[in-house]
Amino acid sequence: MGPTSRLVIAAAIGLALAVPLVVAVLVYRRSAGRGTGRRVAVSAGVAVSIVLSQVLAIGGLVLVVNRDFGFFPTWSSLAAASEDDNPFAAVAQPASGGAMTTDELKQIRVRGWAPRKVQPPKGDGLYRDYVVSGVQSGTTAKVVVWMPPGHEHAANAKGLPVVFVLGGAYGPVDNVATSLQFAQKAAPLIRSKQIPPCVAVMPEVNIKLPQDTECTDYPGGPQAYTWLARDVPAWAQHTLGVVQPGPRWSVLGWSLGGYCAAKLHAAEPQTFGSGASLQGYFAPSVDGSTGTLASVLQRDPALLQRSDVAWLLRNRPPARTRLLAMSSPADAQSWQLTQQFFGATKGLPGITPMVVDNAGHTYTSWREALPRTLTFLLKDAGAKG
Repeated sequence: MGPTSRLVIAAAIGLALAVPLVVAVLVYRRSAGRGTGRRVAVSAGVAVSIVLSQVLAIGGLVLVVNRDFGFFPTWSSLAAASEDDNPFAAVAQPASGGAMTTDELKQIRVRGWAPRKVQPPKGDGLYRDYVVSGVQSGTTAKVVVWMPPGHEHAANAKGLPVVFVLGGAYGPVDNVATSLQFAQKAAPLIRSKQIPPCVAVMPEVNIKLPQDTECTDYPGGPQAYTWLARDVPAWAQHTLGVVQPGPRWSVLGWSLGGYCAAKLHAAEPQTFGSGASLQGYFAPSVDGSTGTLASVLQRDPALLQRSDVAWLLRNRPPARTRLLAMSSPADAQSWQLTQQFFGATKGLPGITPMVVDNAGHTYTSWREALPRTLTFLLKDAGAKG
């Protein structure tokens, strides 16, 4: 019986109602016949009852929210979260080591990049901070780059394959670099030759906070799709010297980033030869945070189609589809949408499902899925050409 069980939630709500009353009755009975002391005890009992009521009510609310969003489906996943610096995806978190100092900005102006304040363990590569100005999108934002072991101090990453790494809604790119622990997961795979040395490019996805752009170009607004599909790849090839976009480029993401990753592979296969969506979705998730996107999609059926990954794969399939779609029955945010996607693309080649039991919608789940995901994406990336 896990934390999402209806019985557990009902018990928590029941305790919120019953415990304060029981405390009040016990205090009243034990303090009978004591005059002033009785009144003080009763007052203290009322205060304790109010505090307990609030604590238990909040606990019940937290359990309901956890059930609806699928953060922690098991008690073990909840316990693991206590050791996670940033366990949530869909909740805004403070940037971890992200705010750049005047000295770091000066380094970027002088040599083009600065080492991140938070680095992986020695031998697991190096994180670099860049500030990128996109010509086509008109967007200027941070891009974090991971240089693999053996290339920490190289002037560039000449000829290396590329993995784009895209975070979720409201998760700044600084948390993408540190909370995912990309370096700690990728470096051992490289040392054991399970994957070739590669460069991870982590662009800011949330370029117009608090608005959620859903990786879509808004008429007259932020050009989020152009930023990811055009500007950052062009910058990476020119600045980092990586291999030309194509079969040796891949893109992965989770939650909102999972949608972006699937969309980029389906719509831009000439740039991203493979993709992976970890507990993501496959069409724009329109809500109050997406501004006018709902009305924009209603007025522009062509944009609506281009934003639907299943439609793209059915009607404009890549020459070679290589898409990994990971979800979990325990994840209320992605499971049903992923199943719908599998149904809409049934019979189409190149779509690989990855079902994980008891995976909450958290960085913990995505870290655990990362080795298998990278092995899938980089299987053929070591070959030249």
